[in-house]
Order: sequence, then structure tokens, then C-alpha cells
Amino acid sequence: MIPKETFKKRREKVFKMMENNSILLLDSASFKEKNNENNYIYRQSSNFFYLTGYKEPSSTLVLFKSLKEEREMLFVEENNPYYEVWTGKKKSDKEVKEETGIENVFYNKDFYFHFGNFVNKGAICYYDFSNERVTEFLGYNHYKILKLREHFPQIKSFLPVNNIIYPLRAVKDKYEIECIKEAIRITKEGIFNCMKNAKEGMFEYQVQADLEYIFLKNGVLVPAFPSIVASGKNGATLHYTSNNQKVKKGDLILVDVGAEYELYSADITRVFPPKRKFTEREKKLYNPLLEVQEKIIDSIKPGISLKELNEKTNQLIGKLLISLKYIKDVKDVKKYYPHSVGHMLGLDTHDISQTPRYMPELKENMVLTIEPGIYIPEEGIGLRIEDDILVTKKGCENLSREIPKSVKGIEKVVGV
Repeated sequence: MIPKETFKKRREKVFKMMENNSILLLDSASFKEKNNENNYIYRQSSNFFYLTGYKEPSSTLVLFKSLKEEREMLFVEENNPYYEVWTGKKKSDKEVKEETGIENVFYNKDFYFHFGNFVNKGAICYYDFSNERVTEFLGYNHYKILKLREHFPQIKSFLPVNNIIYPLRAVKDKYEIECIKEAIRITKEGIFNCMKNAKEGMFEYQVQADLEYIFLKNGVLVPAFPSIVASGKNGATLHYTSNNQKVKKGDLILVDVGAEYELYSADITRVFPPKRKFTEREKKLYNPLLEVQEKIIDSIKPGISLKELNEKTNQLIGKLLISLKYIKDVKDVKKYYPHSVGHMLGLDTHDISQTPRYMPELKENMVLTIEPGIYIPEEGIGLRIEDDILVTKKGCENLSREIPKSVKGIEKVVGV
């Protein structure tokens, strides 16, 4: 559990980055409908959680900054006795104040009254345009912006809140790192369980069940992202999520999976042969790919960019594919390795993804994935090895190092 004082410090950092005569407005996530009158399990907006720690829907955070004062307010849903019998009792404003440490907590019905008391002429409003509700044409947040413009014409402009929040989210504090480590620990247990139990003749969803049983046992109701459990040729489909094919004799199984703990993600990929050893042919592809991954991980340190790591990976895999006679020129590497080497990791699996994909440079306490792969659909094989890496003061730490990835280590877990 992240202490409320940590969220307060984050809001203080945001205030320092805001312009004078500005407002930051963050809405909680909306429910996502599965079918009529039934929703998916609720998951809070990452930006909203980052600044509040509050996980309830129908809430709005407002930060005001002027030359004279800084004020924070949280608007929440008031309890309705009629709905209480269906969805439970809502927390009171006093309970929310105690939970979040935010001094000014009001109910949503009073939003326009309190908001209007602090909007000055020429004000800038930072808004979360990455919230999917905003992008829905005439959706709730689109409507909300129209209403804000209508009620408060003194607002000069709306700017993306990510310009302020994403640089903060990029560098993790000690609590975030611990949350990611716990998500990885749960993921490790799940991968071990599915490796031990997988065998030819099972369906991919049965392998997934062995994995996600461990997730549920550890309180992870929903994985960080839809689990990829791909056997044989399905491993060559990068974001394969059907998970409905039978594992055939001679197939490898690729699992790209991650638990979520306190909204922080793990993201690990392992490839293994079910209840058998790797063949010599598989080892000729897998072992050199593992060497590439280790070389890239060893290159990570503050100051290097994700772009540099990606270019180095392309060169190494390109030379590997030339040696294996799949291509003749490194420039053709994307035929068998079509993605980048990794992405940032945190509250979102693909964290702070609206910043440039190739960030200028890595900094201490950033967390990223390193996941080179080789995909040969004509041979029914897809290989990817992915670990979660913490950038340290002088290098890096592989946070998922305890999940075996050597041939011998994997075969030991598989039980052969």
C-alpha cells in the first residue's frame, strides 16, 4: 500500500510544474460495458490514481494555482440509498478526506459552484485527453469540456495534462518499484505453475487457467493485460490472444503475461517446450536470441536512449538472421523481428506511451522491458524473451531475473 503522503508529494511536484493562473482537471476512469447492464471489473485511470491513490469511479481531482495560493479539491459521488442495495454504500466526504489526505472533498453536485470560485480570466486548464472518454465523440468528457467552455469562457485554453504528469510518472519512486516487484513475483509463480502443468494435447486456455489461477490466488482479479498463451505458429502473432488452440506435438508455448499489483504492471515473456526438452533446432534459434537479450540488458544505464538500444538490437538480430541464412542484409531484419526492443513499464503496461517512443535518454529509477524476438511463421515458431529492467545509478537491475530463461533452467521447471 502506497502511503497517502506519497500522493501528496506528487501533487506538490505537479503544482511546481503548473503555470500561474492555471487549473488541472483529472477525471476518474469510466466503467467499461461488457454487455447490457453488466460492466467489466472497474480499473481506475492511471493518471488519476497516480495523484490521488483513490480507486473509486465518478470522481474528479482539481488543482488550482495562482500567484497567491495553491488549492486542491476532490469531487466524489454522494451515497444514494436506492443504489446502495445494489452496489454498496459510497464513502462519505469525511472518509475520503481521511483516505486521501486531500483537505477539500466535495460531492459532484457542487462541482460547478466550487470550480467557478477559482477560474480567472485567461486561465489555462490542463486536461487528460488520454482518458478514453474524452476521445469518444460527444461522450461524457467531450460534453464536459463543452460545458466548461460554456460556463467559464474565461478559460483561455485546454492543454494536455500528460505534458506535466508523464515526466513524473517516468521515474519511479521506491513504492512504485516495490509494487512492480510484487507484480513480477506473482507473475513468476504463475509462469512456474503453467510451465509445470502444460503438456501436449492441452488447449492454450487450459495453460492460461494454470497461470491465472495463481494470479487470482494472490488477489489479482484481472491481469495487467490480456494473457498471451500461444502454441506453435501462434507464437509468431505478436499480440495473439485467442488462446483457443490445442497444443500439438512438437509445439513450443510462448507466454507473454503480467500480473497487476496496486495498479502497477509486470510484463514477462517466456518460451518453453511442454514436458520435453528443447530440440537442437530450437536451441540454435533460442540460445543466440537469449545472448542478444543479455547484451542489450548489459548496455542499459542512465544516459542511453531506447532508440540506441533498439538500433543495437536490430543490428544483433539482423546479423543472427544472416548467419542462419534467413536474410542476406541487416536492413531486412524486420521480416522476422517486426517490433521494437521494449517499452516503459509502470501504471500502464505500455507506460507513458504518448511520449516519444524513443525517449531522449534513460534515467535512474525508470523501468522498461527488453524483449527481442524472432518469428518464423513458415516454420511454425515464435520466440520472444522479455524481462523487466530497473535503471540504476550506474547500470541496471533485472527485476525478473528469478524467472528462468536459460534452456537448462526452463527444462528444470518443465520437469524433464
